[in-house]
Amino acid sequence: MAIDGKCPDPPAAGAIDCSLEASRKEGAVAQVALTILDYYVIPFALFLGASSREIGLLTALPNLLASFSQFFVVDVLRAAGNRRRLLIWSVAAQSFALAPMCALPFIDGVKSIDLLLACLSLFRVVGAVMGPPWGSLMSDYLPENKRGDYFGRRSQLVGVSGMLVAVVCGCMLSAIHARKAGAIPFFLLFAAATFCRGWSTRYMAAMTDMPLHPQAPPRPAEDGRSFWRRLHESNFARFVAYAAAITFAAQMTAAYLSVHMLRDLHYSYFWYTAVQLSSAVASFLTFPIWGRHADHVGNARVLRLNSVLLPVIPLLWCMTEAPWGLALIEAFGGFVWAGFNLCSTNFIYEAVPPEQRVRALGYFNLLNGAAIFCGATLGGYLADALPPVWGYSIHTLFLIAAGVRFAADFLLAYHFREVRPTAKRVTGEALFFSVIGVRPLIGHNVDLEFDAPARLSRHGEPRVGPLAPRA
Repeated sequence: MAIDGKCPDPPAAGAIDCSLEASRKEGAVAQVALTILDYYVIPFALFLGASSREIGLLTALPNLLASFSQFFVVDVLRAAGNRRRLLIWSVAAQSFALAPMCALPFIDGVKSIDLLLACLSLFRVVGAVMGPPWGSLMSDYLPENKRGDYFGRRSQLVGVSGMLVAVVCGCMLSAIHARKAGAIPFFLLFAAATFCRGWSTRYMAAMTDMPLHPQAPPRPAEDGRSFWRRLHESNFARFVAYAAAITFAAQMTAAYLSVHMLRDLHYSYFWYTAVQLSSAVASFLTFPIWGRHADHVGNARVLRLNSVLLPVIPLLWCMTEAPWGLALIEAFGGFVWAGFNLCSTNFIYEAVPPEQRVRALGYFNLLNGAAIFCGATLGGYLADALPPVWGYSIHTLFLIAAGVRFAADFLLAYHFREVRPTAKRVTGEALFFSVIGVRPLIGHNVDLEFDAPARLSRHGEPRVGPLAPRA
């Protein structure tokens, strides 16, 4: 049991269970701050007068700086002494980064955008530094066959927290904005984010530390100097290249659906929140489902199914301007991204030995951060420069992003292999129908092959040559 808010140190009984419960609570409280940032930084920037390129910079630069911070994760962890101490310090630093944002609504001119960029960059950099130690510690708490289920359930709890925050914030913004209260709503939002991020240090402190695996020198697969040279033979490198390509395509449009709703379609904050919330609801409902299926069929199989569905999402954005239509599309997007995000990190936990996890997660975040920067920067440049399709330039950007997502799936999705020896072999169709509950796989004696000598194209024709799947 926990004593004075802190779990007993190992090997005392109950330390792991206590830490896992503390992690659930920390995630729920931290999600208040993260939801406010994820949903309302762009509306806040538009309120401050940001252009499309500045919106792109707000997404791109913090993530680029965060990716470079991965070079120092192992050194920072060594200086901190243990993972738990580093996590506590990092959460406290994030709360200090959020505090100045409360004053920005009362600052006029270009400086407010610059200060917002600086605060957001500090928040993202600290979050990137704490990410690999957190992931390494959590993977030490859990055996391989329990990770999908635990993280699925934790993500569900975090999703509930995020949904409640989004509802409250959306209603508050709509009500106060209707009275032309100006800067007050955003002040209240970021004050709440600052308080909750600071409060989550209490739960982080309640987690117990585990013996840190000695960080071995990087293997060739994790060594940046040989990453591209060994791309053809390193399973980890091929997976990172695939994930980075998907991230690049996603970040081309990540910020601009919000811009489209608020600037082009003139949605109220109520409808803006409702559309965003539909994605969170779908993720909340499907995280545990994806987790159970990933434990059954492997993370790679789930990722490949998701990569087939991802190009459809930006295409659908172009098909309607109705809030309920975009809400349905975002619900589908939340369903797809829930599986992708859950299984991406879990794949690294399984593909990399414990003594390499901090470095591997750092390297993954480095490449992912660079992809975010490149995608968001390109999207910010193209958002206003492209010719309009169906009335809006952003529609053209959505179509281009769909093509890039399809190319990432076509070229890279079948070039990394599943590492879990107990994973069941199933077809993508069988997995999809099982996830949506039409023909459940779990609990039935199913053993369907999916890695045939040649993968079929979308039109049923076999792919040959370098794009054929590896056995």
